[in-house]
Amino acid sequence: MNQLSCLRSGPVLFLGIAILFAIPFELKGDDSKDHNYRAKYLDLLKNQQYDELFTLLGQWEKAEPTNPELYIAYFNYHFNRGRRSVQTIGQAPNGQYLLYTKREYDPEHAKAALACIDKGLSLAPNRLDIHFGKVRLLAELGDIKAQRDAIVAVLTQSTQNGNRWMWTSGVPLTEGEASMFAGIEEYLGEWFERFTETGSYLKEVAELETSLYPKNPWGWNILAGYYREVGDFPNALACLLKAEVLDPQDGVVVANIGQCYVMLKEHEKAIEYFRKLETHPVLQLRQYAAEWIQKLK
Repeated sequence: MNQLSCLRSGPVLFLGIAILFAIPFELKGDDSKDHNYRAKYLDLLKNQQYDELFTLLGQWEKAEPTNPELYIAYFNYHFNRGRRSVQTIGQAPNGQYLLYTKREYDPEHAKAALACIDKGLSLAPNRLDIHFGKVRLLAELGDIKAQRDAIVAVLTQSTQNGNRWMWTSGVPLTEGEASMFAGIEEYLGEWFERFTETGSYLKEVAELETSLYPKNPWGWNILAGYYREVGDFPNALACLLKAEVLDPQDGVVVANIGQCYVMLKEHEKAIEYFRKLETHPVLQLRQYAAEWIQKLK
């Protein structure tokens, strides 16, 4: 598990020209009837031939109006055509004040992209890649409330489909629940970096996770992260101890428990937990624990 609280890592947002769905790999050996449309679409998108691409999408829509891949293609067309990068001075997403590149989006293309992705979801509500594409677009647009709603929609849908999620081309995911939580955590990790704006939404999502999945440690660890950010270390510790019971081998949870005990000035208990990581297979966790043990001696 790659959970967040005291140990955080930022996700890689895009590949290449910002195609938001992992489509290219599925072209290998694909004999489906939409293969030619998809191959041409990807080539035109890569080369930013937007007029030709829009014409192709119209042809594809006439041939396969109920194909979710078509609406992913429309989504990526609008997303890429409507975006531009500008240099600006101010507070970057990481909180630092500097000269950085900011992405801006044409409102009409952004509106169309959202409409297309919603159409795709109406045709394939169990496509996790489409859900996360919508969450990513809303993050790019800076609409945190709508992003919260989209994440809640994923969790709600999971209760209806029993986490029988699919990915590109409708391929079933073998570990649907884990894939869902891992994807959601990427976005919640970004929210931790903007906690002043997102804290209330983060708490709401984490509480929903723990309500729907009380036996999954991911939600408890995220909720603990929220309490840690607001300085409520007793509640953070309580959440982490619940997570530990569910998965005693989770090194990130163990590290977070150690840090909570540090903040509560219970140094002996902190050392006890950090020592549990001395033989952990992940080098980063072993080093993290060793540093804290040395500080607390």
